[in-house]
Amino acid sequence: MNRPSAQHRLWIGLALVLVPGILLLLLELYVVSIKAPALQHSRERVAHTFEVIATAEALRGAVKDAERAQRGYLVSSDRAYLAPYDRGVRDAPRLLAQLAALVEDNPQQRGRMPLLGLEVQAKLREIGRTLEAHDRDGLKAARQIVLTNSGLHAMQTFEALIDATIAAERDLLTQRTAAAVEEERGTAYMALASSVLALLAMILGATVVLLVLREIVRAEAAKGESDRLLGEQQQVMAQYQKMEALGQLTGGIAHDFNNLVHVIKNALEIVLRMLNPAETKIRGYLEMAGRNADRAATLTQRLLAFSRRQMLDPRPIDPNGLLTEVTALLGSSFGKGISVETVSGADAWWIVADVHQLETAILNLAVNARDAMPEGGKLTLETANARLDEAYGAAHSEVKPGEYVMIAVSDTGTGMPPEVAARAFEPFFTTKEVGRGTGLGLSQVYGFAKQSSGHVEIHSEPGRGTTVKLYLPRLHDVPGAVGSIR
Repeated sequence: MNRPSAQHRLWIGLALVLVPGILLLLLELYVVSIKAPALQHSRERVAHTFEVIATAEALRGAVKDAERAQRGYLVSSDRAYLAPYDRGVRDAPRLLAQLAALVEDNPQQRGRMPLLGLEVQAKLREIGRTLEAHDRDGLKAARQIVLTNSGLHAMQTFEALIDATIAAERDLLTQRTAAAVEEERGTAYMALASSVLALLAMILGATVVLLVLREIVRAEAAKGESDRLLGEQQQVMAQYQKMEALGQLTGGIAHDFNNLVHVIKNALEIVLRMLNPAETKIRGYLEMAGRNADRAATLTQRLLAFSRRQMLDPRPIDPNGLLTEVTALLGSSFGKGISVETVSGADAWWIVADVHQLETAILNLAVNARDAMPEGGKLTLETANARLDEAYGAAHSEVKPGEYVMIAVSDTGTGMPPEVAARAFEPFFTTKEVGRGTGLGLSQVYGFAKQSSGHVEIHSEPGRGTTVKLYLPRLHDVPGAVGSIR
């Protein structure tokens, strides 16, 4: 049986990526148009119940504050004690009206509102009468009104009505919360099952696509070797165009993967929250799935970095300050076999870049350098100002001539032959043993440099080591702060 052609296998892989993506989109449309409104309604009912309880408690607090203010004033004759009374008289009618509006759709609760209003009015009237009697005839006259117990009876009836209102709402809250939980559980399980199946199909399709891409890359590399006589500039252009094409295709796949992984992670978190504590076995499986989803998210972030589709947060950076921090981190993690040295350029210009992605790029370069020195050696991190002129820009068409800051990472390791160095930035290309590298570290550096309007180049010689130079544009409007902005 003849093996399918590379083009045929590429179409199969793309179909396995796109078809589940379309099905997943249809599922999301279903959730958004049908399930989401139901979930939203359930949450709104729960929130409405909380609002009724909070308003009832606020009304109780307003009346009690007025009563406490009455006592304080009768004892002290200090009008400062009447501030809570004034607030209670002002807020109680408003809160009562708000509460009545909130329970309008509940006949049982609606029936309590007229009685509640009467008791609030009776209590506030009693408080007002005692205050007037105190101001007019003194404490004894006010005390006579208090001893009639009309205010006490009104407060007791008011408290009983408030307690009954809140108790009824708590019963509703229990019912509505259970209904909302059940609705969310069903939606989460459905989304999880569909997303996992779609992810498996997309992983299979992506694997086929990447394998075909590797064949294409190998074929193009072989063709490039045979066409080497066309000249160095043409080779650089061909390599750049190839990286651009790989970046576009990889970016599309990574973007779909990233969306899918987020859906799966969200669904896993919802299901985990819904599980009973006793369901430990299921929880273990879900947590294992979550860890693998995190690994998939890390992979897609590296693919997005290569394809220049990652979200960047550029800020002004002092490169010397940043290099000092990174060197301190490396010195404590590389061990005694490798010495780490920093060469800070004098008056190095500031740059503007995503500090997290820049740190990641430097760390990726440092880790590659460490792996190239299995017997130990020297790792050097360096900054320097650089001007890339028109001649350099002509030889590297993607480079805009101008002022840059160079950040170089050098090692004294095994080095690379030219054919390996030429492919070092390609995604998934690695010379490391299986399981020791994904082939995406230098791809992240390449994508970050291009997305930051910079440039990266590699110089390597077998047996003598490797130097990778990262060029980032100079920032002319230097901030007034001293040190790197983190």
